[in-house]
Amino acid sequence: RAIAYDAVQGGNRDVFIATLEILRPQVKILFPTPNVRLEGTVAIRATIQVPYGKLSRMSLEYGHGEKPQVWRAIPLKVAEPVKDAVIAEWDTSELSGILTLRLTAWDEENDSSEALVTVSAERTYGVSFVEHSVPPEMLAGDTVPVTLKLRNIGTMTWLPTGRYAVTLTYRWRDSSGAIVFQGPDTRLPRPVNNSEEVTINTNLQAPRIPGSYTVEWDLQHGGAVWFSDEGCEVLRVNVRVVWRYAAQVLSHNAPKEMAPSQVYTVRVRLRNIGTSPWNGEGATEKLFIGYHWLDKQGVLLDEQPILTKIEVPVKPGESAEVNARVRAPDVPGEYSLAWDMAVEGPEERILWLSEQGNAFPQVPIVVRVPYAVAYLNHTTPTTMMPGQIYLASLRLRNTGALTWESRGLRAVHIGYKWLDSKGKELPAPLLTTLLPYDVAPGEIVEVAARVQAPSRAGDYILQWDLVRGGNLWFSRMGSPPLRVEVMVQRPIYGVEFQPREHPTRMIAGHELNVQMQLTNRGTLTWSAAGERAVTLSYHWLDSDGKELLDEQPFKTPLPHDVSLGGTVTLNARVRAPRRPGQWTLRWDLHMAGIGWFSEQGAAFLNVPVTVVPEYDYSVISHDTPTELVAGQTYTVHLRIRNRSAFIWRASGEDMVQLGYKWLDEQGEVVELGGLATIPRDTEPDDVLEMEALLRAPKRPGTYTLKWDMVRQGKIWFEEQGVRALTLQVRVK
Repeated sequence: RAIAYDAVQGGNRDVFIATLEILRPQVKILFPTPNVRLEGTVAIRATIQVPYGKLSRMSLEYGHGEKPQVWRAIPLKVAEPVKDAVIAEWDTSELSGILTLRLTAWDEENDSSEALVTVSAERTYGVSFVEHSVPPEMLAGDTVPVTLKLRNIGTMTWLPTGRYAVTLTYRWRDSSGAIVFQGPDTRLPRPVNNSEEVTINTNLQAPRIPGSYTVEWDLQHGGAVWFSDEGCEVLRVNVRVVWRYAAQVLSHNAPKEMAPSQVYTVRVRLRNIGTSPWNGEGATEKLFIGYHWLDKQGVLLDEQPILTKIEVPVKPGESAEVNARVRAPDVPGEYSLAWDMAVEGPEERILWLSEQGNAFPQVPIVVRVPYAVAYLNHTTPTTMMPGQIYLASLRLRNTGALTWESRGLRAVHIGYKWLDSKGKELPAPLLTTLLPYDVAPGEIVEVAARVQAPSRAGDYILQWDLVRGGNLWFSRMGSPPLRVEVMVQRPIYGVEFQPREHPTRMIAGHELNVQMQLTNRGTLTWSAAGERAVTLSYHWLDSDGKELLDEQPFKTPLPHDVSLGGTVTLNARVRAPRRPGQWTLRWDLHMAGIGWFSEQGAAFLNVPVTVVPEYDYSVISHDTPTELVAGQTYTVHLRIRNRSAFIWRASGEDMVQLGYKWLDEQGEVVELGGLATIPRDTEPDDVLEMEALLRAPKRPGTYTLKWDMVRQGKIWFEEQGVRALTLQVRVK
């Protein structure tokens, strides 16, 4: 503060400045004196004078440490200026460590002065945080090493181990002061006596959600007594926790048009513009590419997006390509697709980067009707023979919003339906033809489609149609089928097979009877006897379509002649192949001196049959040791699947048990183990969990152990062609 004035001095006029002295209040703490140790209740003596004016107000406070962050008031006994007088009574019985007293006085002009005195309070618990390396900013969920130096200012020695050990820990508080979580305890490196210092190296883990936090460091005695509860200093450090993840969409191939509720796979290239790698070594968070749908007005749709996990590691600055799955909205219309990235945090909580300020692009998408087809050309024959298969070339254009997939569960096939002269759909066998490749909206494809004529002569309508996934016909979704008039001529050799409860599972080498009803659809009468007798027989075809020629098939004769339109029912004998597997049983009629009806163009009947072995099993898992002690008995747990053609009985004369054999290095059986009873009856293809006792051979050496199932106590499955579980075991 100053006063400026002008004056004449020596005949010269000039400007002069007079500086004013600010007369602040005078304050001094007389007791306690600096660095004195306090105990109990202390009388604080001070001098408070105001050279000019009156005393406006004053305060007396204390805080922990030499530079306190938090001050606490001490009630004053006086309100007027004093000289070497007691101004307050200070109870230090609950305090410990380095303390700082601050006395402040203000005059009427609001000028102030303060006096500071650093003292120490002596008691059992006492700590002073000398220095630390806690960073002011951390990544969410990150763990960093920190160093803290502490001084023991209490009378108790800090023990590093034992029941009454002193440990260091920390707790995080959010901006509201609520505790978010508490960190683990860190042991002291050595005992710390009164007035000694100790340096502790530990790890600090940040909260997983960004924000402004305060980390509090505190000591704990014996796992029960907190130093802060005994009035000791707590180290508080403000820390800003930030996100480690951020992303930028570089490119994508999302289609401009989609079908309602359909799921698309979109290639999205992302760049890591954050501070941490994605899926780095030791990472606990899971990262996903996701999206949001907005309507034409920009309102967010209430739909659950599909999250596609980002599997590959991506360092900051690098990019990666992800095949993201996107489900279109249920209702057709105009939308915006907003890409986003999600992080799965603790307790599977999903956090979107867009909510943290990460900007992502929006893509305009039109949702249209899913499936439609235009038939451009076809070569369907208008005359066919009953039961025959024909090829017709179809030229098609995809006029829908979705791609026709050529493979998988949602594959689109070329199909058809037969309608009789009255428009009634026939329950005829359906042949479908796969597309040669995927067909995108607007593209054209040419397919050689298969069609099988009805088994009976007459006039029909062939209705070409496309079908998705085996049951979703395009015509049911509003796409008209292609209708072609076809005349089916009457053949000479014609037969219609109508099996009754035909088996689809047979035991290898076993015989059974199949009841079959046959109807003559040709002009030739079937003779039951004579040189041209007709019989019902069959062929077995393996999975590659090769005919089984090892065994002569049975031929079932007709009970009487069968003319055009006539029907006969037979109990036909059939023997299953001796080799298990997937087979096709092809029924066909045979005429003596002529051959098979199918060779003359007549229909045959294919039935897929699974041929299973009578005896079979598989061991899913076991815990058999590979090293045993001679003569000792062990408990082994096994999970076994019954692949036999019969039920394993747990009791009775036909019971099935688990046994084992020990073979020496020459392959000779040296010991048969006891038989373990299965705990319950086990149906074919059912899984059995059981325990078995395994006794090691009495002599050391290398053995072959064979686990095997046993029927009726004497029929070993391995003797029936089953491969037993064989293990090499060392006996010590």
